Amino acid sequence: MSAILPHVQVDLADVRHYGGKAAIFIAISIEKGRLSGRDDGWWHYTMEEIERDTGFTKSAVRKIRETLKEAGLLEEVRKGLPARLYFRLIGR
Repeated sequence: MSAILPHVQVDLADVRHYGGKAAIFIAISIEKGRLSGRDDGWWHYTMEEIERDTGFTKSAVRKIRETLKEAGLLEEVRKGLPARLYFRLIGR
C-alpha cells in the first residue's frame, strides 16, 4: 500500500456510509490533491497507480468512482493529448 496513507485521516462517517474501500480512495485522493501542487484541486491518477496504491481491482475502482460521483463527491475529466483522466474531490 502507498506510503501516502499515513498522512491522511479518514472520517469514520465516510467509512460507514460509503464503505472501507471508498474511504481509502477518498483518503488517497485527498493526499493526491495536496501533492499535485495545483490550486484548482485536480490531479492525475492512472488506473495502474490506483491499483498499486490500493490493491483494488479495476472493477472495484470503477464501482468506487461511480459511487462517489453519484454522491456528488468526485468529479472526473479527461484532459490533454494524449487524454489523461483527472480527478477532483468536491466539498473536501
